[in-house]
Amino acid sequence: MLEPEPGADAVALLAAQLRPPTRKLGLSLGDRCCLALGHVQKAQVVTADRPWLKLKGFDILAIR
Repeated sequence: MLEPEPGADAVALLAAQLRPPTRKLGLSLGDRCCLALGHVQKAQVVTADRPWLKLKGFDILAIR
């Protein structure tokens, strides 16, 4: 049986809450989950998608 990762509920909730503020940026569910996971784990997220840089409150590294 699979066990949920500790904090997974916080990541899922934040990913859902990110939908309205990221809608105009065109972020996908996967994008929002990545951002939420990084935020919950206090980790830097890495992306090649420039629109992510418009978000405040996240530690984002753009690789291009």
